[in-house]
Amino acid sequence: MINMKRIVLILLFMCASLTNKAQSTQNLDSLYEDLAGSHDELIAELEYMDEKIASINLHLEKAHEQYRTGTHFVVAGVLLQGVAVLFNSSNPSGLLLGLGTLSTAVGGVIWIDSHKHFYRVRGKHLPNNINL
Repeated sequence: MINMKRIVLILLFMCASLTNKAQSTQNLDSLYEDLAGSHDELIAELEYMDEKIASINLHLEKAHEQYRTGTHFVVAGVLLQGVAVLFNSSNPSGLLLGLGTLSTAVGGVIWIDSHKHFYRVRGKHLPNNINL
């Protein structure tokens, strides 16, 4: 009689563990499906972020290039003004002085205009609470 009770308990235990194993397999399958869906969403988000970063880098590169061009104009203008004053300090050449002033002014305008690329980056990609 005792052996029969033990056998029944063992059978009940085995049935219960098989039921739990089937549930855990189902849970693992659903977890795997959730993770696979999350993985695809993360890959899509990473690709989107890569596009945003590439666009930001492009705008910053354009801004740097334009700022550098403005710097060349300013330096050339200052050098022309210096040459005009150096060679004829009592009566500086009007042409060189005018060209130097014009070049410096154009360089300053290019400097200021180069900042438009920062605003393009902000408008397209950055939240309002991030300051450049």
